[in-house]
Amino acid sequence: MALHLLANGMLSWVPVGDLARLVWGRNTEFFRKSVKRRLPSLKRHIALTYNHLLVVEYNDARGSASAVKIYDPSAATDVQSMQRMLKDMRNRKDGMLTYYEKVTGLSGIETDNGQ
Repeated sequence: MALHLLANGMLSWVPVGDLARLVWGRNTEFFRKSVKRRLPSLKRHIALTYNHLLVVEYNDARGSASAVKIYDPSAATDVQSMQRMLKDMRNRKDGMLTYYEKVTGLSGIETDNGQ
């Protein structure tokens, strides 16, 4: 999964269903949930092994992951998605939060941008 993301996730989002199809050969709800369950360890593996950060895109208010991408700090959508992901990591007390905040220069604390 990590090598697929490094090859295909630099410029575009890779849907969770594509990762399920890559690993298990099926894009069903069960296998998409299996991918989502493995995202924290995948983020950690890519960060520590390949020195890249993985950013997760959430599709609704429930916070279900829909796609993943290698983080590009020059892309506004990546920064926005990273801020939401950091906020979720802070709420879950994720052990990688400090590492992500340090590398990105962002924090999981919401700021009021007049929106």
